[in-house]
Amino acid sequence: MVTTPDRQNELRFHILFWLAIWLFGCIQSMWADYPFLVVIGPATLMLFPQIMAGYTLAYYQVPQLLYKRKYLLFALSLLVSVYVFSVLARLMMVYIIEELYREPPFAKESIPEILTDIKRLIKGYVFKVYSYASAFTVAVLIKERFVNERKQQALIQEKVTSELNFLKAQVHPHFLFNTLNNLYVLTLQKSDKAPETVMKLSQMLDYMLYQCDGDRVPLSKEVALIQNYIELEKLRYGDRLSLRYDQSLDDPERPIAPLLLVPLIENAFKHGASSGVDKSWITIEILLQEGRLTVKVVNGKAVTKPKDDTQYTKGIGLGNMRNQLQLIYPESHRLDIEETSAEFHVLLEIEL
Repeated sequence: MVTTPDRQNELRFHILFWLAIWLFGCIQSMWADYPFLVVIGPATLMLFPQIMAGYTLAYYQVPQLLYKRKYLLFALSLLVSVYVFSVLARLMMVYIIEELYREPPFAKESIPEILTDIKRLIKGYVFKVYSYASAFTVAVLIKERFVNERKQQALIQEKVTSELNFLKAQVHPHFLFNTLNNLYVLTLQKSDKAPETVMKLSQMLDYMLYQCDGDRVPLSKEVALIQNYIELEKLRYGDRLSLRYDQSLDDPERPIAPLLLVPLIENAFKHGASSGVDKSWITIEILLQEGRLTVKVVNGKAVTKPKDDTQYTKGIGLGNMRNQLQLIYPESHRLDIEETSAEFHVLLEIEL
């Protein structure tokens, strides 16, 4: 049977714990000036009631009784097990250890005497058995809590990864559709800019399909994607669009989540350069300074929105970006969206 790493770690934990208890028992007896060969037997046999008490306490009494608030049953069960395992330890000591190591003649306790000598059981065996059984139980509970927390974190991370993959899967076709639409318009116009558009689209697809699989990409590549997209839009709108683009990056290789900024730019062109705007204009500023990324996008917008238009803050674009920010940069981002009758302002700040 193939054992999983978790099972191997579990087995290793149990073996090492009880081996340490056995060695500690041997060392304790050696401090009392007993020869090593003499202390091996008692230390080894004492492990049996200690192990049985430990597993009963750790895997039945605490989780099945104490944790489920069956306090009376827990107390009765604990009382019975303390008595039973203490008696077992005394029986093994009298009928095995003393038989092997004591020199005759000597008086041997009978089984009824062992069963009824409560004072001796408490004084000589309860602590010896249950101190280690309790230590084992505490160790098991701590280990299980750590394992459960690790599994919980893994589940949370898996959920976040699945959600991010879903969001990224939405961005790809949405972004591609908009770009192909631009190419379609240029083709209808029989523009000589169509070949240049195809080339830029090819570069963008190469980045999106083959370089965005990881959790992070260099900011320079993300900015290059934005610049290519802007160039495509400029080819489409020509002189009808007034565009100002400013960029300043003190660390271009700073990692960022891929395709995170694209919806900002898409949204600006969708509404700032649409046919409903009398004078199309867009301002884009991208600044990276000492790890803080600031993106400001301002665009004019139509006074009356087209009937098929969606609200600015809804849909795949900005809604998708907002969800990604919550998953990737939950405590280290700021997104402000402000809309007036004639302008649309977006400010994004991220601590990268």
